[in-house]
Order: sequence, then C-alpha cells, then structure tokens
Amino acid sequence: MIEFAVLASGSKANCCYVSDGTTRLLVDCGLSAKQIALRLESIGVEADSIDGILISHEHEDHVRGARVFIKRHNTKMYCNRPTLARAKQLAEVPRENINFFDTGMPFLLGALQIDHFSVDHDAADPVAFSISMGDKKISIVTDLGQATSLMYAKIKDSNALVLETNHDHDLLVEAPYPWELKQRIKSRKGHLSNDSAKEIMRRLSSSEDCRVEVAIAAHISENSNTEELALAALREGWDAKKSSPQFLAGSVKYASELMCLR
Repeated sequence: MIEFAVLASGSKANCCYVSDGTTRLLVDCGLSAKQIALRLESIGVEADSIDGILISHEHEDHVRGARVFIKRHNTKMYCNRPTLARAKQLAEVPRENINFFDTGMPFLLGALQIDHFSVDHDAADPVAFSISMGDKKISIVTDLGQATSLMYAKIKDSNALVLETNHDHDLLVEAPYPWELKQRIKSRKGHLSNDSAKEIMRRLSSSEDCRVEVAIAAHISENSNTEELALAALREGWDAKKSSPQFLAGSVKYASELMCLR
C-alpha cells in the first residue's frame, strides 16, 4: 500500500507526500515550513511524523522550506552532493540530518524503495523519483526539458504518475516573460510542455507495462498554462482502447486529497 498527496505543485512551490503507512516522506519542500505543516494536517498527517525529505534539485521552488522544516521537526534530508553544494537555502541544514545518495543508485527507507534517475534540467544534478512498495509504484517527474529512454524505463509500470505539464506553447509566447526566460523554458534543460506530456501519456498508455491508475498534471505555470489545458493534454494522449485513469491537476494553492494505491 502506498498513500500520497500533492501538497503543492507549480512554478512557485512543489511538495509531495508519500507513505506506506509507516515511513512518511516528502518529495521536495518548496512551501514554507508552516504551510507544509498545515497542508499535512489537512490530510491527517503530523509534521513531526515525517521521516525524510527527498530533494530533486536545488531550485527555490523545491527547497524553500526545507531548512526550517528540518530544524523544526528534526527530519532527515536525502539529496545528492552536487545539489547540496549548489543550494544556498540548504547551507544551514545540520550535517547530522543530511544523507547523501549517488544518482541512479536506489536505496530503502523502511519498506519503501527509492529509485531516482537523472533528468535534463538546468540544475547541478537534477533527478526524478520513483517510489515503490511491492507491486505499487508512484513516479514524480517534473522539472525536465525532454523525455528520455531512461525516464520511460523508470516510470513505465507506475500506478500513479505526477507528470510535468508546465506550459502551453501559444500561451508561453504571449506570457509576460523576457525572451531569454521563454527560451530557457522551451529548451531541453527547461520544462515539459503540454504537447510533450501528451506524447508521454500516449507512449505509456500504448505499452503493455502500463498500470497508471492516477495521473496528475504537475508544475503548471500560472502565466503560460491552465489546469484545463494541462488535463486535456493528458486525456488526449491516453490510449482510448484502455481503461482511463483518474486525471487530476496539482496546484500551488491547495493540497490534493490523500490518495491510496492498494
């Protein structure tokens, strides 16, 4: 059994909760420590019960609340060395709370297997996570500019998928961003578009290994996308011959309900 909730997802803050009922984890910590505690409380989880925080990369919308949360609740943090070296916000995390992993080398936290793999993003050593217990698996894949064969291999048998649907091409062109930022977002080291997410869903759903029960549109830009467009992309990419999963959208404004894979 794996239970999970998207506490926040978007260009301003990202944080997910994943647990097997015993070991309780956060994936990223981009909200304030206070907001994370409040959103955990909204799904019936005490902040002091969090056993660890997995950090995908050093950008502020993924680590903003980590230092305070870790000190306040004496939580362990798991990241690779390049990420810690680059992240100014993590500089004051007590050394005894930090655990390093080598990218690509899975490890266990309780009964949960933590698999992490490289993604293409403009960070020191960015990763995405697949977390599994028995035959249940959730993959959290955001902050990448392109889909890779490695990504498909890692997520193809996921039961739940939190997938980046950052921007709509036309809305990005019209967005009030500098030209350089638009180019960064569209680059291979930037963020996945709705069209890219649609193609990922098409390829996954046409695979014999596909087991997706829940698909969540994530890291949705407030200025160059909408929840409706992001969800439409995931639905349009799904193979109509197969049973449709539950499609949901993550938000910075509120936590999702607590969901369970049994």
